[in-house]
Amino acid sequence: MLTIGIPVNISNTFQISSIQELFDSTTTTHQFFAVENNITVSRQSRLTLGMGYLFDLQSGLNFDIAARVGYRYNISQNGYFGATLFGSIPREIKSDYSFSGQISIGYYLARNNTNRGIVKYRNSRSEHGGFALFNSHYSVINYSYSNKAMYPFIIDARIATDQGYLFQHPQVSDWQSWNVAYGILIDENIELKPTIGVLTQLQSFSNGVGGIVGIDAEIALMNDIFFKLNISQSNKALIRKRIQPWVFAGFGVSI
Repeated sequence: MLTIGIPVNISNTFQISSIQELFDSTTTTHQFFAVENNITVSRQSRLTLGMGYLFDLQSGLNFDIAARVGYRYNISQNGYFGATLFGSIPREIKSDYSFSGQISIGYYLARNNTNRGIVKYRNSRSEHGGFALFNSHYSVINYSYSNKAMYPFIIDARIATDQGYLFQHPQVSDWQSWNVAYGILIDENIELKPTIGVLTQLQSFSNGVGGIVGIDAEIALMNDIFFKLNISQSNKALIRKRIQPWVFAGFGVSI
């Protein structure tokens, strides 16, 4: 389960989770939307109580009611590990009442009262960015790196897989792209990134290397949390079996 939590107030967090069975390829990806309450036990530990809805967005908008109860221990100022018990009331998604135990590792992003827009941290530090992007056929893990000497040029890598797409469709080919982007600051919270790169398939070396171009729009939401919209086009026939470009959207963080 990969979870992103957005604080609502000092005790409650809105969470978006993607659940994928690692050892059973026949299962689908599920999504869990919840509000979690944090109960402080000591300076280093807390109990967490979450309630929400379990979806399978690939097949429709049906849902189960789900809950999560856990214990969390801070191992550093920003990091923690914990254990969680997760279950749901079967309705549409799950067919039984079995629970699942989870071991969790997490990282807190510091919450600041001052605006730390894109412009301010570009001038003071290196940036590592990680994004999860989705469209109708693919989910994408996106990593980017830049620093003060390199910027506005950005090194960018993406891995696209047909696991975690939004709607049901026939199996499609996974691919990877290795890109260079150029950052254009619109204002302190919005940045455009034209990209150009090469597209490969590590699963099949017999397929030739292709080219890919696109543009990203990144919008700073709060602190180091960003929303990204990407439009990209490839010339590789095995990947692009249609005229329209790919459109991806998702969220990520920069550290």
